[in-house]
Amino acid sequence: MSEYRKKPIERIFVVYKRSVFQKYFLELKNYKISNLIHKRHPLTKGMIKTHHQHMNSLRVIKEVLNNSGIKYRMSTRSHSTNFKGFDLVITIGGDGTFLRATHYIKDQLILGINSVPTQSVGAHCSIHYDAFAEKLQEIISGKYKIRELPRMRIKINRKTLPIEPINDLLFTNYSPAATSRYIISHGTHMEEHKSSGIWISTAIGSSAAVHATGGHIQKISDKRLQYIVREPYVAPHDKPYKVIHGYFKGQEQLKIMSKMLKARIFLDGPTAYFNIDYGDAVTIARSQKVVRVVL
Repeated sequence: MSEYRKKPIERIFVVYKRSVFQKYFLELKNYKISNLIHKRHPLTKGMIKTHHQHMNSLRVIKEVLNNSGIKYRMSTRSHSTNFKGFDLVITIGGDGTFLRATHYIKDQLILGINSVPTQSVGAHCSIHYDAFAEKLQEIISGKYKIRELPRMRIKINRKTLPIEPINDLLFTNYSPAATSRYIISHGTHMEEHKSSGIWISTAIGSSAAVHATGGHIQKISDKRLQYIVREPYVAPHDKPYKVIHGYFKGQEQLKIMSKMLKARIFLDGPTAYFNIDYGDAVTIARSQKVVRVVL
């Protein structure tokens, strides 16, 4: 954590999600969902209530911003990719909205607000919507702290990708049901694998998919990246794999060479992905860039 009082906050960009009810019913007029809601089906139980909670959060935050006198702009997360000229980015929703916004942030600060705390985990969100008025006053006066979150730098062959994730990366077959075939290199060790893919995460992302796969939850201050192989398959006559779980830090790299005609890497969830061809090498290392999160 560190103090950040050097630059006044003059312009704010607010990124918000659309609720499931809004996307699937109000916008698409999906009458099948409408019928399920009418019948109080388990699939749609609580959908309207969650929608109203989210919309109330948007209303409260907008009122606070209007009363503050600060210039701001609001946009849905699907249209928020250019934050140039803004000092602070505020996300309203959950972790997905927060992570997507970090992909387009340069030197802006970011604050995540959980709009439906009764339903959303919001691990990356610093506050709930009802605490925003107090937090905004802290931000305006400069009396707040930040946490610097490291990014991952990814290369496909020699090309550095424009997105540097802060949570995790999944390398897998184009079809998740198919076997992932690749050669993995870590330090002086190299192995040819068959598995369901590989998770790589930062410390802050280690409590999600990496931990669920069998990895370890790291302290937020841990600078290392962690990798773990998903469901490794070893034939009965072969020796067990050695490069299935580990850490790398500093300028160390993890290298994965694809032996699949079609593969993909997913960055911080399902939205941001890049296609991988046979023989492509994916190299992952810690980036020199960080994301500054308002606490």
